Amino acid sequence: MKNKKGKLLMLILIVATLVFSGFALPTKADAALTGWKNVKTGGQVRIYTDYTTYTSKATSVDTYIQSNGKTGTLYYSGIINSGEQSGANSITGSFSSQSPVKQLKFLKGGPWKGTFFVTYFLYSDAKHTKYIGSVSATLNGK
Repeated sequence: MKNKKGKLLMLILIVATLVFSGFALPTKADAALTGWKNVKTGGQVRIYTDYTTYTSKATSVDTYIQSNGKTGTLYYSGIINSGEQSGANSITGSFSSQSPVKQLKFLKGGPWKGTFFVTYFLYSDAKHTKYIGSVSATLNGK
């Protein structure tokens, strides 16, 4: 009888550990979402980046922009910059709920030390003539 109770208790503990450990593990320790920002067309947007701090070995920032579903289709161009310098590329596209993940690349030498930004410029038209605002994520370089 003791053996069956012991095995049952052990099974319950294992199952409980597996169930609750799934809730405790973060998907990415340093990934970041900005807060929501209102846009002129109605609704809100925010930016995701794969990290908030980038070491000198980093070559790019993985990023996407997301809507709360009330913005309609938005068009964007995105850049990475330090206020004095820009990155090696820009990204463009459109989204109504979430853009695909894209890479913004640093110039050779990795990220700048100190504060830098991922900025998305938003438009209501595909030709990027009807500017409706921008949203930025503040990041750090070591």
